[in-house]
Amino acid sequence: MRISIVIPVYNAAATLDECLGSLYRCAHDDFEVIVVSDGSKDDSVEIAKKYPCRIEVLQQNSGPAFARNKGAQIASGDILLFIDADVKVKDDALRLVDKTFRKDRSINVAQGVYSGKVKYKNVATQYQQNFYAFYAWHLCDKYVSTLTTGCFAIRKKIFLDSGGFNEKIKRATAEDEEFGYKLIAAGNKIILLKELEVEHMVEYPFGKFLKRGFTMSAATMKSYLRNGTYIKKIGQDNYSRVLLSLPVLALIILNFLIASFYPSRAAVAFFLILNIFFVFLHLPFWVFVAGNNSFGVVLGSAILTYVDIFLMGMGAFFGWVDFIFRDRY
Repeated sequence: MRISIVIPVYNAAATLDECLGSLYRCAHDDFEVIVVSDGSKDDSVEIAKKYPCRIEVLQQNSGPAFARNKGAQIASGDILLFIDADVKVKDDALRLVDKTFRKDRSINVAQGVYSGKVKYKNVATQYQQNFYAFYAWHLCDKYVSTLTTGCFAIRKKIFLDSGGFNEKIKRATAEDEEFGYKLIAAGNKIILLKELEVEHMVEYPFGKFLKRGFTMSAATMKSYLRNGTYIKKIGQDNYSRVLLSLPVLALIILNFLIASFYPSRAAVAFFLILNIFFVFLHLPFWVFVAGNNSFGVVLGSAILTYVDIFLMGMGAFFGWVDFIFRDRY
């Protein structure tokens, strides 16, 4: 079964060589790699030319949704494997994809996962990758309800029939989750392939972590409002603790402000109770982090959980305001 690997690339010179190298080490005979340069201004295209891949050069940056759709349109394979330019696959990745789709014709979409064993330079990156590993995949069994484009495979016919990614979404934010909901609404199930594990070659300095968290939350809220998919998100059991912690943190902040101006034993007690409940909600995640990391990373992740939930809430609020008064995208 022929596999077409589609990689959207925008100024990815720092990681593209390792990404492509890992693909061409894979044990599979029938595949092609399509690199779509989305207006890159660095050496990404020159790096891609070192490998026997097809290269599509876009003159201007149109966003990863457009680039993925472009790659899918020119692909010759029966199966499309989308990966990002900052991931490395294992040697058996293509063989696993081939086996999965060949053995069961009812499987149309398969989700790969980020490795939870990779050690990153800073705590913010370690926290973010563990968050994905735990909430997006660890708590799921056979199927997932949220699509992540870091690594996923889909039958080409299903992709084309679905209309592909929403090209109005110009940044790497909510285009994958929105596409996943569209696939599920059409009757497809997204099978979880935990064996299809990739290494995410990324680093989020604290400032980038803050900006990214806010931007992603704002864009995702707009997507929920555009498509009415907020009900689907609320119904996802694997994210229930995260969603419940949003109003809990809001009450913690409100109680702290009130207690600062009107201190009382009742206010302090309520503040402690709310924080205990917040800890209870995220304790399974922190135990998961502790399985592969030092105490310092666990402590840092606990603090960053508060920061991340705050960013989610603020991003969602500003996304809602922006959607209502200014811009649906």
